[in-house]
Formats: sequence, structure tokens, C-alpha cells
Amino acid sequence: MAATKRIEYQPGKPIKVFLASPGDVPDERAFVRDHLREVLPNTVRRVGERDIRFDVVSWDDKNDPLTMPAHLTPQQAVIKYKGAPRDCDIVIVIVASRLGTHLSLDTFQKSDKTAYQSGTEWEYLDAWTADPQPQIFVFRRTDLPDIKANDPGRTEKNRQLDLVEAFFGTFTNPDGSARGGYQPYDGIEDFKTRFRTAMETIVPARPGPPEPHTSAPPIAPIPLPDLCLGRDTDIATIAAALTPGAAVLVHGPDGIGKTTITQEAAHHDDVKARFHDRRWFVELDTATDRDTFDAQLLRGLHLSPTAGFAAAAHRLGQAPALLVLDNLETPWEAAPFAIEARIGQLAAIPGLTLLASFRGDEHVGGARWSPRHPVAPLSDPDARALFLEIAGAAKSTDPALPVFLDALGGVPLAICLTARRAARHLGLAGLWGEWERLGPEVASLTTGTRHRLTSVTHSIALSLGSSRMTPDAHRLFAILGQCPAGLAPQDRIALLGDAAFTAEEALRGTGLAHLRADHRLDLLPPVRDHARRAHQPADADATAWCRHFLDRARTEGGKILRDGGAEALAALTPEVANIDAALRAAAGLGLLQPAVAALNGVYRLLSASGAGSPAALTVLADACRAADDAAGEAECHFWHALISSDRSDHEGARARYEEALPLFRRVGDVQGEANCIQSLGDIALARSDHEGARARYEEALPLFRRVGSVQGEANCIQSLGDIALARSDHEGARARYEEALPLHRRVGDVLGEANCIACLGRVAAGLGDKASAKSQAEAALTLYQRVHATRNIAIAHEDLALLTEGAERAAHVAAAKAAWREMGLEGQAAQVERRTGRRARIARWLLARLAPLLRPSRA
Repeated sequence: MAATKRIEYQPGKPIKVFLASPGDVPDERAFVRDHLREVLPNTVRRVGERDIRFDVVSWDDKNDPLTMPAHLTPQQAVIKYKGAPRDCDIVIVIVASRLGTHLSLDTFQKSDKTAYQSGTEWEYLDAWTADPQPQIFVFRRTDLPDIKANDPGRTEKNRQLDLVEAFFGTFTNPDGSARGGYQPYDGIEDFKTRFRTAMETIVPARPGPPEPHTSAPPIAPIPLPDLCLGRDTDIATIAAALTPGAAVLVHGPDGIGKTTITQEAAHHDDVKARFHDRRWFVELDTATDRDTFDAQLLRGLHLSPTAGFAAAAHRLGQAPALLVLDNLETPWEAAPFAIEARIGQLAAIPGLTLLASFRGDEHVGGARWSPRHPVAPLSDPDARALFLEIAGAAKSTDPALPVFLDALGGVPLAICLTARRAARHLGLAGLWGEWERLGPEVASLTTGTRHRLTSVTHSIALSLGSSRMTPDAHRLFAILGQCPAGLAPQDRIALLGDAAFTAEEALRGTGLAHLRADHRLDLLPPVRDHARRAHQPADADATAWCRHFLDRARTEGGKILRDGGAEALAALTPEVANIDAALRAAAGLGLLQPAVAALNGVYRLLSASGAGSPAALTVLADACRAADDAAGEAECHFWHALISSDRSDHEGARARYEEALPLFRRVGDVQGEANCIQSLGDIALARSDHEGARARYEEALPLFRRVGSVQGEANCIQSLGDIALARSDHEGARARYEEALPLHRRVGDVLGEANCIACLGRVAAGLGDKASAKSQAEAALTLYQRVHATRNIAIAHEDLALLTEGAERAAHVAAAKAAWREMGLEGQAAQVERRTGRRARIARWLLARLAPLLRPSRA
């Protein structure tokens, strides 16, 4: 790499600064000119008898307009009349949403004969390839407004954003190492702070009287947070580790409370007793390399920012001390090796204890961090307490509070900012309505400049603008925004292929995503909500994620409640929320038919697991109706009704079957018509309307036979047996079950076979043949376990508890409770003792056992 120019302060000779940028950052350009010409010269020391002056090369300076002959391009005129970047002492590059207009090949060419994308790119590369190089500072604005879908300039704006991404992509070498650094900034005020800091590192400040090394250091107050709840364990753990010579790294996502925890730990009584007033807090969020790191370090130690690292080391080494490095990731990201080397030098100072906060999860060298302390979201009770502490205790009973807390996900920054807005309102309904409309944009202060501490979305944008983020990481972030259950390793690979691993590393490294204990990659709720709204997947990814989960529901879900379906159920149950999201998104992505094709598997998954809600099927039915797809709408109503029926919502199920039935008839789907009729019979039977049930089954049976549906025929015959059993017609019931049993076996319907065997056991119990009843119940249980039909497993154990005594009965009661709880049905588990107690065994228990068995009504 070429050497960097040393800034020469010579009387009468101005420091020449080249200002490079497109025209979309006028405020930043004006500030640079004003600060260098008017402000900074009055704050730096004199050289001889003259002040330091700056000559700013700027194409848009009204006080020094650019001469523009007709035969020259604007870029040529800047070079001819004001100078080239390589000839200047300092080059300032500022980029926001545009890179600018490309340069003509006739006048400017890269070494490979290709065109420069813009004058800004040429100016940066002209400085970069100079030997010696000017001092180069690159700034990138991160708080860019969204481009509206109806914006007539959308295509060009997106093209310019792509050029900006490509430009900053050149700052990384092919092996992933940094080729050059830049400073992200969030709004004009943040830019001003970062620019001032950058200039102070290369322009010496006016010196005060030198401080003798023997003088006592001043008291160094560390800020104490206004509020800190739910972090006692974190603080105690960190405080205990802050012994002389130790190094502790506190890491986690942005907004999780790392700074608050480090400040509270620094104020812990034990820490104050160890270090007394030798505790310093260094803000590094504007530091972008070793020099600016040193300047901020010196400021934190109340020394001149140009005093040099040796002065800092001297002060820190005088006695045991605590040094808190806040937002260490900012300088580390821009210059990791230089910052780690500096950390190593700090760690080597005898008696110095380091406590650093770091956004993300990266290996940071230079010190033996022990511990590396991760910060997790607040627990539900602590999140609630924090919200109410700010918003007011009166909102503790507000109906919207639970959903609000779920959306905030235990992230302290989101909780605090939202609660501050909630404090203005009597209730939460209006603010929750805004959240539903705008999402995490609500978690922001409504006055002042937005930045990472006053706006959750700006905080997220800061992480998204990190140089650690790759294009594939942005893709994965967008996909995760659509997946409320996160992504398992196999799904990440399916959607991103070989890029999945490095994309995951980037997201975890920046703190945007975290790896759960089950190895699923996930976003925190407010981050996911923002990603879903503002960073939707582009190009092929837009449909790929949705089709992927619909295909899994269709193929793997179709195996559930069949022989060998236990593995499919275990694999698919964690995906219930993702499948729900895919069903809701399908119509908008042109995937209506794949969604309808997945409904059989969705039914099997939701019924067998007890998880999720069928509400998405209403959304899908509405989309089918809007598309004039009567067959699809009928399927949605039918499968929704089946799930409702299995969950004892008989009235809701009946209404949906009656919506589906005429639609099936309209499109000539006889099997669908028969399924609806049979299912209406099931509801009548559950309500003890035996005659109504019989009529429905006898109406459905010839329809099933007409279309050759053996399983439908078997289900109808078995249901007629249920009616006979309910009427104590044991022989009639036995005949029906024995007629249905071989039909179930013929089509490989293990669940139907098991149900028949279980019912034959109930017939035997009704006839007083307890031994045969027990044998049949055990045979049915074995089959239920084979297909992992959890609901039916629970019922089979209850049947066996009614037929056994002592320890054997107790084991079946415990197993039934465990099965209900596996489905999340604690209420059912609590009723097991009552259903299998003495009264139930004395009673004609078999009549009460007819309704609950789960029976798929369609192949």
C-alpha cells in the first residue's frame, strides 16, 4: 500500500482538501466547507504567527464558482481549475443514495478500459492510487428513505443504490479482509460529530499547559442510566469479573442494553471499592480507526485528544483502573487489526481492567476476554415492569399490553421508546393501531434528530449498513423477516445454498440475528417486523421462501398420521408459524394453487400437533374467492372445518362445511361433496343427534363408492358403527367395525385401522369382556404410536386407565396427561383424573368415549 501524506503546517500555505460526492448531500457539503474555513481554524494552534487555513476544492461552492468552458466536461473543469484529488492533502468522500453520473470513456477510463460509474468513483480512486496518498475519509449515510412503489423515478433510484452498494463492495477483498474503511453516519447531526472527530485527529488542537505526569487524575464520572430493570444477574456477574487485570466483553444486538449494563456494573459497590475514582468511560461510536480511537480514549481520560497514546497509557498505569470502552464495534469494524493491537497494548498495562460493549457476536482479539458476556432480551415480567415504569402503572390492565410486549420482544430500547410515547395516552389501543400500521417506526422519539438511541429502525439501519454485511446476508435478513419461526439449518441451505453459512455469520456478527438453542437462526421480534415491512425479499427469493414452506407442508405434512409419520411431525411442528406466514403470503406472490395443494398436509400437521391456528385458511379462502377459484375456496373451507371440528368448535366447523358443500357441488367434485356430508354427520354424532348423523352417513356412503374412495367408504361404515355403539347395539356396532377394518387396511390407513380396533375394544367392554377390551386398546395404542397420533394416544391411555388398576392404571393416567401436554392442551390434561376416576369406571364409560378420536376424512 502507498504511503500516506503527512500534513505539513507551513505559514501561509493552506491545507488543500478535496470534497467528493454526488449532489444528494448538500447539507453535508456545506458543513464541511463552513467547518474547515470558519470553525476549525479558530480551534487549532497557530503555526508561527499565522493561523492554519484550508483550501476546499468543491464544485458547488457559490463563493468560489467553477469555471466551466464549453469544451470541457465538469470533471475535467474541476481538475483543470481546482485540482485533482491526488494533489490534495485531504480527500473527503460522502455518499448517500446516489453514486452520480458515469464518466465518458472518451476522457476517463479504468486500467481495464471500462468506464467509471461516476465522478465520485474516479475521485476516490484517483486519491487511493496516488503515492503518497492523501489522507482519505469516506462517509456513508445510512438513514435513507424508502423508495415508494409508485415513485416514477424508482428504477433510476434503485440503480443508483445498486451502484452505491457496488462501490462499497470494493472496500472488501475477495478473501473477506478489509481493503479500506468508511464511516457510516445516521443523519446530518451524526455526520457533523463524526467529521469533527476525524478532523481533530489530523489537525492538532491548541495546547493548554502541559499536565505533569505526577499530577492526580481528575475524577472521571461514568454516566449512570436513568433506569435499569431486570439486569441484576448480568450486572453481578460482570462486576464479579472486574478484577485488576481482567478483560470483559459484553456483546449482543443493538438496543439490548449493553451500555446500560456496563455503566451499572462500573457503579457496582464492589467495583467502586476496587477502583475508586479511577474509572473511565470512553465513547467510541465516532471512532473509525486507531487514530480516532486514541483521540476518544484521550478525551475519556480528560487529556488532550492529540496528547498521544503514551499519555493515555501513562495515566492508566499509575494505579489499578477500570476502562469502559463503549461501542467498541465501530472502530473495530473499520480497522480490526489496528484496534486489536491497541487493545493488546491496553491489556498489557499492569492493573488495568477492560470492560467493553460490542454490537454483535464476533471474536475480538487483543485481550483474553473472560467472560464474553452475551446480553439476552428481558424476561416477560421484566419487560412488562420496564414498560409500565415508563408508561404508567394504570396501563397494567390494558388489553393491548400483552400483544404490545410480544411485538417489542424484550428489547429494552424498543420498550423504552414505545413506553415514552404510550405515557402520553390514556390507553394503548391507539398506539397499537399505529404499530399495526407502521411497525417499529412507532418505537422512536417524535422530536429531535433520529439516531440509533432515539429510533429502533435507525438502530437497525446502522447494523444493516455495517461493512460486515454482504449481499447474501441482506438476502438472508429479508427472508428471515418473512419467517416468524426463524430458519433451521436445512432451510437456510435450501434457500441460499453455499452462501447460507457466511450469510449467517454476517448476520450474527452484526447482532441482527441470533442462533437459538435449537440451532434455528432468528431475528428479535421488532427487527423481524421491520424486516418484513421494509426489506422484503427480492427477485427469486420473493417466492422461493414461500414455495419452500408450502412444499414442505404438502410433502412432509402429507406423511403425518400415516405409517412412519412421527419423523415428519417432529420435523414440521417447529415450522407451523412459517407455514402460516406462507399461506397468508401465497396469493400476493402468485402461489395460490401451491397453497391449496398444501392444505391436506397443513390439516394433518395442525391436528396432530395441536399447534397453530387455522385462521390463515380464511385469508386463503378470501383470495380464492377474489380469483373466482371456487374449487380452491371449497378446499379452504373444508380443511378449516376439519381443524375446527378436531378442536371441538363444532358450530364453526358446521358453518364452514355448509359453505364448502355447494362449492364442491358447483365444480362437480363428488369426493369433496361426500366428505362434507360425512363431516356434517360427525358433528351430528358429537351432539348425540343419531338420526341426523345416520342420514348424513347414508347420504355420503354411495357418493364415496361412486368415486371409488375406499377410505371415505370405510369412514362412513365406521361412523355408522359409532351410532350403533352409542345406542348399545353392540352386535350392530361390531359388524360395522369389522366391515370397515379391512377397507382401512386395504388403503394403508393405519389411523383408520387403529380407530376401528379401539372401537372394537369398546364394544368388548360394553359386553363385559374386559380382557378382550384391554387387548384391543393396547393394539390400537401401538398403531397410534406408530403414526404419532398424539391426541389418539392420549385417548387410548385413558381407555386403558379405565380398564386397569393400581400402578398400571397410574402409568396410563400419567401417559395420557403427557400426551395432552405435548399438544399444549393443559386443560385436557387436568381432566384426565376425572375422566378415568371411579365414577367413570362405574358408569357406562364407553358412551362418553365416542367423540374424541382423530380421523382424517380425506386421503
